[in-house]
Amino acid sequence: MRNCPAAPQRQRGAVAITVAIMFVLIVGAAVVYSLDMGSSEVTDASLSNRDLEVRMLAEAGLERAFYKFKNGTACTALGGDGPHSFGGGTFAVTAGALEGANCRVTVDANMGMAATSLTGVTTPGGPTTYSFYEPFPALPPFPAPGSFDEVWIETLKKSKGSTGYSSENCSGGSCAGSSGGSMLMATNTAGKDDQFEGYREHSIPAIDSAVFGTIQFSIAYKKFYSGSKADAQEVELVLAESGSNRTQTLWLDTTKAKDNAWHIATGTANLTPNRSYDRLRVGFKLSENKFDRVWIWVDEISLTSP
Repeated sequence: MRNCPAAPQRQRGAVAITVAIMFVLIVGAAVVYSLDMGSSEVTDASLSNRDLEVRMLAEAGLERAFYKFKNGTACTALGGDGPHSFGGGTFAVTAGALEGANCRVTVDANMGMAATSLTGVTTPGGPTTYSFYEPFPALPPFPAPGSFDEVWIETLKKSKGSTGYSSENCSGGSCAGSSGGSMLMATNTAGKDDQFEGYREHSIPAIDSAVFGTIQFSIAYKKFYSGSKADAQEVELVLAESGSNRTQTLWLDTTKAKDNAWHIATGTANLTPNRSYDRLRVGFKLSENKFDRVWIWVDEISLTSP
């Protein structure tokens, strides 16, 4: 006997059931995958926030150590401070090591599964104000080495001239009450189209720009030239860092004048971060027109902060 084939209607029913089962499986897999992706995104966001929080906690530890160092705690005594609980986590200052006069601090922080370690360098507390003043002594012009040449070191690019102390003093007007002399820069007496360019440099108490972000300056100056004109008559005030030779110009005057009268320049400069300026430069550029001599005097240099 032969089996009769299934009726077409029964075959269609079986196919429909199979399709339905596959659809349910596919939809279920999609839902599980979607839930898993959503959970991963939430977890990633949570971990990112936790990393930020633990870093901020470590920075709080650095600030604590910096404050203690600036207020008298020895750098090497900063380690072993903690752990301290703060904001759902803990931090501990684990080490302090001297780097010259500065202090390098290490802090470990933990918050849940997140952990980090940060280091930072801070300067000593030091003074809260800065002051430097150069009135210049009343000495004869261009004295021999051992006085001016040792206090204000000369560096030249063009040498047709001389610098030195002058007995002329900015004593009137804005310089009222000052005494002493000034610093003089002048092209040579003989010669045609003489050019004199360079700077004189004086050591000063270091200006740490991490402590003093701005500096107020004041300088008196006067200019003169013989004949009809000067080709160049420039003077500038510059801070320099001796270790790196990095500089910052505080003031520059390029005008040409022969009024032979004292003027005062004042201003405030924002200092470049992470510098320690320990030299003060008076820069100059003098250039004659044929045989016309050129002079510049400076006096009463003052630097203060804040």
